[in-house]
Amino acid sequence: MAQFRKRKSDGQAFPLGSKKPRLPRSGSNESNGMKIGKGVRVPKQDLPDSIGDITGIQRKLVEDDIGSPIESVTDGFTGDNLFTFENGEEWFIFDSFENAEKEAQASVRNDLEQEPDLFNKDFLDQHQYISETDRRMIAQDLAESRMEGATDELRDEISSDVEDQVRDEIKGNPKKFGLNEQDIEDESDEYTDVFDKEVDEELERQLDEKIDDKRSEIIDEIEEKLEDNPRDYLVNEEGLYSDEDYSKLDYLQLDIDDATEDAVSEDGVAHFLAQYDGDEKNVRSKDGKIGLYLYRRN
Repeated sequence: MAQFRKRKSDGQAFPLGSKKPRLPRSGSNESNGMKIGKGVRVPKQDLPDSIGDITGIQRKLVEDDIGSPIESVTDGFTGDNLFTFENGEEWFIFDSFENAEKEAQASVRNDLEQEPDLFNKDFLDQHQYISETDRRMIAQDLAESRMEGATDELRDEISSDVEDQVRDEIKGNPKKFGLNEQDIEDESDEYTDVFDKEVDEELERQLDEKIDDKRSEIIDEIEEKLEDNPRDYLVNEEGLYSDEDYSKLDYLQLDIDDATEDAVSEDGVAHFLAQYDGDEKNVRSKDGKIGLYLYRRN
């Protein structure tokens, strides 16, 4: 016969442990209690009422763990999850980590929208941006100021090539310009007048093209820097603003979604919900699985 209880080496059975008290059953032989925690039965009529988003059983587990009854529950950002205990402690309580994370994200989003100064400057810098339209307008204005000194440089840069080009064109077809070979050979007044006129016209035409190309190049360069790190470019490289003035710019925007996600991901849910100690506390069910996530607020 198979034996399911272990025996001593001499074959004697181990003594039975003392029996746990059982709750009385109803006339229909149904239990009058429910198991909580590690399997201890509590009469149903002794279980507290559910409150907020937690059941009566969960409430009993939490109150035993905290050592104080729950007095009330108020809204967090995502639901009834902020519990006040009779001992004065306040705890955020969630039935899943995902819900805790949503509350932390909602809290961070609110702070970013209402009080961004709560976050350090370096963090805000990583998530501040200037819209594409504003970047283009700023870049165009700055490019124009740069081009004021660039026009003369571009003219000097292309003058020699333009003169050679015009000279070759006139020599190649003097009749097109109302000249003859002798005019070219003698560099007559007629030739000089034609040459100077053609050089001026061609120089202006090529200069306009060069200026447009240079302006576009400068605009693209500035836009790239404004997209990559606007504070560094406007404050440090160009020296247009102080740190304080830069933070007040009307066209500066904060990527709330990206900043919220990064803040919670980097600092953790407990950092934003457990203001008392920054720790997460877990209440486990009888099978050892985490049933609730708690974060002390005060």
